Amino acid sequence: MYTITQKASLINKAQSSAESTRLQFFLLSIVWVFQAFRPEWIAGLKFLAPIPTLIQLVLLLLWFMYSNKKMDSPITKYFFLFLIGMILSSIFARNNGIGRDIIRGMFFLYITYIVTITFANNAKRIFMIINIFILGQLFIAIRAIQGGGAIYGDSQYVDENIVALGMNILFPLSLFLGIGEQNRIKKIFYFVFLGISLTAIVVANSRGGFVGLIAVLLFAWLKSPINKLKTASVILIIVLAMAYFAPKSFWDDMSTLEQGTQESTASERIYFWKIAIREFLDHPIIGVGVLNFGILLPEYARPDDTLSDGRRVEGRNRAYGRVAHSIYFTVLSELGSVGVVIFCLICYWFYKDVNFNKKEIKPIITIGERQEEDAIKENLVFQSLKKCHSLSLGIMGSMIGFLMAGAFLSVIYFPQFWWLCTLGVLLGICRRKIIEDIKANERVYL
Repeated sequence: MYTITQKASLINKAQSSAESTRLQFFLLSIVWVFQAFRPEWIAGLKFLAPIPTLIQLVLLLLWFMYSNKKMDSPITKYFFLFLIGMILSSIFARNNGIGRDIIRGMFFLYITYIVTITFANNAKRIFMIINIFILGQLFIAIRAIQGGGAIYGDSQYVDENIVALGMNILFPLSLFLGIGEQNRIKKIFYFVFLGISLTAIVVANSRGGFVGLIAVLLFAWLKSPINKLKTASVILIIVLAMAYFAPKSFWDDMSTLEQGTQESTASERIYFWKIAIREFLDHPIIGVGVLNFGILLPEYARPDDTLSDGRRVEGRNRAYGRVAHSIYFTVLSELGSVGVVIFCLICYWFYKDVNFNKKEIKPIITIGERQEEDAIKENLVFQSLKKCHSLSLGIMGSMIGFLMAGAFLSVIYFPQFWWLCTLGVLLGICRRKIIEDIKANERVYL
């Protein structure tokens, strides 16, 4: 149990930290608004494009000047090592210039990561960043629905598969926050968000997105904090809504999941995975380099190769520049065993940060009389901890949706995975800070 002096020290430290980073957090919020809403890709707003980069550089300078450089999660280290691995693999790659823009983008994602976990330094700020992210994904969903499943003119969301991937992130966040929310108005809003994300998945007509959605629904049923029967009822309503409102063309496409898309059939995708393994076996340490899978693909395509459906591979050189159609085979071939190990460690520590260990907060023991217990449970700090629980399930479900859909998409260099890692680390920090607040409260201890 904390002494009065220790409690006062914790409170003063938190207040001082919040005051000293007010400007930094304001700038950080602007960065997240740009990342989540992507206003620079709206017609007439292209001139805004340099703003987030300039702010990120300012925040990096402030981080060097004022941060204690404390690593709140091992992901900080492994994210950096992943970036270094990308640089090293590209240095020794056949084409060491093609991945330059990807590496630069990853560098700025890392800047966003470190300044976010540094300057979003209390529960209120952490929740604000997460809410900006959720609202941003909602905005993307609405624009994608208006665009018929894609956002034309946006370099990232012009692909329906990436739209569906983003919705597999928004869907579980909306679902678990809606289930866990006590306020009726907020609960309605979260379920409206749920419906919009589901609509965007249907409109995007992405098989990979549909696979991710199935995984998310299964996770929701297994991990729901409420009665399994109630959760099953919610899922049943979702399925029935899809069955009723989704057009026949959607179900026709989903019924041919094993065939892939017209541009890249399942047989071709499996063939590319075999090529990725061949490239890895020749470059097992650091891989062939960022975006070099497609550069070397014709060299690893053998004249006698056949697809899994028995067809012969035609026009090997036409495959030049193609991608592996999987985050896992992309990492394997382009970043080698070093990249695979680091990626697995990031996923492991993401789970450790996000996983809500109820033993950390149970039991909450009152020092005063028994009748104080109800008042303490209604305390804002305790409610924040409950929200953390809902967010932990939502973010974990989002990652599962991403990893499942990503099995058929080369999206490891896209920002969604790294945004989720950032939010996961934030959530871990938030949980620890709330527990510190509970410990600092003279009425309770753990």
